[in-house]
Amino acid sequence: MKSFLYIILFVVFSIAVYTSDNDLEVKIGAYVDTYIATDNDNEPDGDSEYFDHFARKYSVNDLQKNNFSINIAQVSASIDYNNFIRSVITLHYGDMPTVAFNTENLFGIQEAYVGIKVIDNLWVDAGYFLTHIGSEAVLPKDNWLTSHSMVTYVEPFYHAGVRALYDNGILSAGLHFLNSGVGYFENNDNKTLGYNLGYSAGDIFTINLAGMIGNEIPGGSINAKTNMYNNLSLESHPTDKLAFKAQFDYASLEDGYMQDRELESATYMGFVVQGRYQILEKFAATARFAYFDDTKGYASIYASGMGITAGVEYKPTDFSYLRLEGRMLNFDDSDESAGNQFHDADGELTNTRMELMINFGVYLD
Repeated sequence: MKSFLYIILFVVFSIAVYTSDNDLEVKIGAYVDTYIATDNDNEPDGDSEYFDHFARKYSVNDLQKNNFSINIAQVSASIDYNNFIRSVITLHYGDMPTVAFNTENLFGIQEAYVGIKVIDNLWVDAGYFLTHIGSEAVLPKDNWLTSHSMVTYVEPFYHAGVRALYDNGILSAGLHFLNSGVGYFENNDNKTLGYNLGYSAGDIFTINLAGMIGNEIPGGSINAKTNMYNNLSLESHPTDKLAFKAQFDYASLEDGYMQDRELESATYMGFVVQGRYQILEKFAATARFAYFDDTKGYASIYASGMGITAGVEYKPTDFSYLRLEGRMLNFDDSDESAGNQFHDADGELTNTRMELMINFGVYLD
């Protein structure tokens, strides 16, 4: 890991030293998102896996309950030499990196890659980068809402490997050769293959198909099981004030589910629809509905259910936001679904949780 970081820094330093200022473009970025969140889940307080304070399950952002905290604080640097060589490195800290990234082993690295342009619109990058899967981004500033849907909660957040990306503004495509579909580090004898294919008709609509296939089971090839993840995303801006997003995810793990004493594929399905309306120049409202079915345990939730989220955003400047957001998670409590995963005021198990979150973010891209 240290050797890789030294290589990245050496490449960045070498480009800066051996090129003229006219050819070299360097950008520095920064981002901070702070929050406070609460819910009506009365699960007994105990030692959290990550914090001394209570951590809310099924939440990556706004993780801690009744505690002012930081989702993310990050700094980044990008270099472009004559639109031929590029490099990006981002270091981050906060609650989200703690739970979503293995920061202890990554020295706070979110992204670190170098790339070269092969032909017009075609780049090849190598290193650590954020995932190509899903319509909701990893960072709150890049989304309409701060909280992720339960569908995005199941998706990967980051990868390590080599990728080839083509984008001419209308058509886009990518091929990704990855260590793993669920993390940066290799955990077996196999690599994972990722893909994405997209088409943009401007504001009318954008459609993107993305996914990956590989073996994510630790150990040798004798333990290998085919893991497939597929995502279809759409986005449309029919007017200047109105926008929509939708995505559908389907995944399967070979021999991951036992039924009638026989192993079958553990499948997962989820979909999200959300709409955003620009009420005033600096005020916007967003509503989101999500449904997921992981009753066979592909993502180790063993439940199905839905999430309804509503939020209002105020942008005092182009580089800041203040958000008030509420979410209801309602899990199916049928025999097929382990839905009662929260606690009511009496400490009894229940299948519903109500949440309230306030976020304030400032960023420099």
